[in-house]
Amino acid sequence: MRNNYNIGAPPGTVKFTGEQKVEHTVVHTLSYNKDEMTVAKSENSDETVFVDHPGKVDWYDVRGLHDEELVNVIGTKFGIHQLIREDIVDPYQRSKFEVFDNGIFFLCKSMRFDQTERTLELEQVSFYFTDEYLISFQEDETDLFHRVRDRIVKGYGKIRQKQGDYLAFALLDTLVDDHFLLLELINEGVESLEEQLLIGNTLRIKEVSHGLRRTVHQLRKEIISFRDGLSMFKKSESEMISDDTRIFLNDLFGQVMHQVDIIDNQRELLNGIQELYNSEMSNKMNQIMKVLTIITTVFVPLSFLAGLYGMNFKHIPELEYQNGYYILLVVMAIIVLSSLWFFKKNRWL
Repeated sequence: MRNNYNIGAPPGTVKFTGEQKVEHTVVHTLSYNKDEMTVAKSENSDETVFVDHPGKVDWYDVRGLHDEELVNVIGTKFGIHQLIREDIVDPYQRSKFEVFDNGIFFLCKSMRFDQTERTLELEQVSFYFTDEYLISFQEDETDLFHRVRDRIVKGYGKIRQKQGDYLAFALLDTLVDDHFLLLELINEGVESLEEQLLIGNTLRIKEVSHGLRRTVHQLRKEIISFRDGLSMFKKSESEMISDDTRIFLNDLFGQVMHQVDIIDNQRELLNGIQELYNSEMSNKMNQIMKVLTIITTVFVPLSFLAGLYGMNFKHIPELEYQNGYYILLVVMAIIVLSSLWFFKKNRWL
């Protein structure tokens, strides 16, 4: 549950409102150009950590959002607006894209799927970048962008030949790739659910289906929000975004649209599974009711005969028969067999 510590505070108040996920905030610095690259790591919130490297792109990767002092140091150093600083330390924001005179801000969510609990785990990620630098903020100490970092260190791809806008694209591309992996895990859960239903194992289908539907609904909401932010990014006329990067952003936007289609398809499949489950339960209930009805129908005439000869009248002619008891049993047996034959003939059994 969110701790609404900012209620009543003036706009732009830098107050961490989430759950602290790291003990100490760490800043990983990676400076690069086409020819060389340097790496550094620091837990010091001093502004000296953020040293400019002329002719290079500086990537400052901040792990941990609870250090409000550090966020203010970064904001002062790079001229980040106070409202943006507030958004950075508030992990309950929707995806957004904003352009300022001295930088561009993008905020979104990284998502992981817990297969055991069938829940979606969210982590807020935000970037502030220009041509010359990019500052990324992550909640957890886990490196979400290790693939991008490896490509820069090893000199693979185009990143070291490009500016900060392309680095921002590369980081977003990593998140989109992770979304595809997440969708694959959910799809495996949906397929497993279908198999369980087809083989008649309906014991936990309702619980599992409900969990997956809730997760897919939440995932769609986050992907749609991400798509809207990315749409603003690719349409932005900021001079800090090169035409070459816009081409890659258009392709990335197409991938996100494809993810939305996948999610919609999964929602339809889950709705279909729910309807099939309800139909299966209804059929089982109908079968039970049919059996109970047949039993009732068979025993109604038997109960009538038993009640008839169980009355306390003194003069019931058949009571005087020496073999009356056996005759009544034979009559009852004939009624039962005739009823069962009739039900069988009409395919009610």
